[in-house]
Amino acid sequence: MVQTSMESDTLLGVDDDELDLRGTSKAREIDYRKSKIAAMEAALELNNNATSENADASVELSPAPTMDFCTVCQLQPPLRAYHCGFCNRCVATFDHHCFFIGSCVGERNHCRFWWFLALTTVEVYACLGVVHSGFHAATSVQAWIQLNSIALVAALFFYTFAAMAYSLCGFHTFIMLTNSTTRELGKGPDKLPYLRGTRECDLPFSNGLVRNVGGFCCFRAGCRGMNRHEWTPTDWKPVGQVVHFAWDNSHIWLMYLFPIGKSTGMQPTFATICGRTNITVAVDDNKMN
Repeated sequence: MVQTSMESDTLLGVDDDELDLRGTSKAREIDYRKSKIAAMEAALELNNNATSENADASVELSPAPTMDFCTVCQLQPPLRAYHCGFCNRCVATFDHHCFFIGSCVGERNHCRFWWFLALTTVEVYACLGVVHSGFHAATSVQAWIQLNSIALVAALFFYTFAAMAYSLCGFHTFIMLTNSTTRELGKGPDKLPYLRGTRECDLPFSNGLVRNVGGFCCFRAGCRGMNRHEWTPTDWKPVGQVVHFAWDNSHIWLMYLFPIGKSTGMQPTFATICGRTNITVAVDDNKMN
């Protein structure tokens, strides 16, 4: 009996050890699973935060489809318009306020302003010719300066004026060819809500060389004031997806011939024309007027 009881006690002791080992292994397994679940929850939380941040960034980068309501003029200005503080009125396709002509330069008079600059460059060139004809030869440098002092002052003035006139004419020629404005190029997408999502080198409103020049010269009904139609400002469409990495390829000159800056529904896309896979153009059925 004693031996049997001792053997039974020994067996019970072995069973208790095995139970302890099994309980310890199960506890470790439960702790491991809890740690894995905690790691997965942390990863999901980080993913959700990143997704929300990307969503917020995409909302912030999305361009504004309309302009803010003008409380002074009591109207909803079209896209690219601006309320000039000097003229105290909203100007369609606002470029800048020119103090030389005492008025704003916008959609209807930008072409005339370009002709004003072009004729100014011609007049400055003629004035320089007149100034050069006023120089006279002399036997010494001191005598030449004394003899041509007035002509030197006039030449300095007209050369300075010529540099300004030629620079402005060239700049507004670029604006005409790309359908841009001085305000858009100066402010950029950081300060103009309707240009969000574009880059400084993008031309979001470019509609091809021919259409850009035609729109700049107001070759449409009711714009030139030469017919019975009442003029209405251009209904610009919000900017869409523009060409990416266009400056890296050798076909950049096509940007000024094909309407690739704005969604115009052209087929095939510019990427097919250039043979580049990293160039994409948004395709839309809407076309600018």
